[in-house]
Amino acid sequence: MQRILRDNRWMIVSIGVFVLIVTVAKAGWGQEPARSPTTKNDQIENLSIVVEGCDQQVLDSMRAQMRLNIRIARLGRNVKRLEALLIRANARVAKLEGQLKQLNSKEKVKGEKKGR
Repeated sequence: MQRILRDNRWMIVSIGVFVLIVTVAKAGWGQEPARSPTTKNDQIENLSIVVEGCDQQVLDSMRAQMRLNIRIARLGRNVKRLEALLIRANARVAKLEGQLKQLNSKEKVKGEKKGR
C-alpha cells in the first residue's frame, strides 16, 4: 500500500490541485458583480414593469376563472341529463322486476297444478 502511494504521489497531488482550482474557481465565478446604485428613474421603470406583469397575471387568472365557470356550467347540465337518464332507467328496472315477479308467480301456479 505504501509503495502504491509513493509511486503515484505526483498523480494524487495533481488531482488534489485540480480539484482545489475547480472549487475555488466555481466559488469566484458564482459571485455576482457589484451593482451600481439605481437612480429614481430606474426604480420607477422597474416598478412599472412589475405592475404590468401583475396586471397580466390578473388578466390570465380572470380568463382561467371564466373557462372554469363555463366548464362547471357544462358539467352541471351534463349531471342533470344523466340524473334524468338514471331516473328513467330505474323506472324501467322496477317495471321489469314487476314483470319478472308476475312471470315467476305464474310459473309457480303452473308448477303446483302439474304437481297435483
